[in-house]
Amino acid sequence: MDDWASNLDMKHPARSILTGHRRIAVLVGALLGSSLSAGSWAADSSEKARRPTLPPRVNTQSIPELVCTGDRTVAITHTTLATNEVAAPLRLRLRGNLLYLGADSTDEKFFGLINRSDRRRWLSGTSTLMLDEALGTGTWARLDLDSTKISPLRCEPVVRKSP
Repeated sequence: MDDWASNLDMKHPARSILTGHRRIAVLVGALLGSSLSAGSWAADSSEKARRPTLPPRVNTQSIPELVCTGDRTVAITHTTLATNEVAAPLRLRLRGNLLYLGADSTDEKFFGLINRSDRRRWLSGTSTLMLDEALGTGTWARLDLDSTKISPLRCEPVVRKSP
């Protein structure tokens, strides 16, 4: 025979726990129902709907949609610190967190993901894109095993044509 059944004055242990949960549920439900009315939710949503959405500014987006071009690259050899400047056309296109790289718009290929490191610096693998405050000029630096290549860039925001 069960221990709780021998004494008729004792209640079943599960019953008191269940009653406690019911009390808490009723109390929480009453508090939520009294503090949040359906009218207040409707007022907030209609007020937000009346405000027009502002277009995002290029320099406030985490990774703005840009096209950056350069025409020369400086290579620094790690062992001797010798520099070499070569004419090398370069085109970077940022769209979301995707980076496309090529010499011009016809041979552009997906390079990889690019992520924001700090205010005006983005990283992709062993490469770093650094831009000025106006997002008009910058530098593309690539680190290889034996050299570092640095290319000055001119950048413009991508303008989408409306259909």
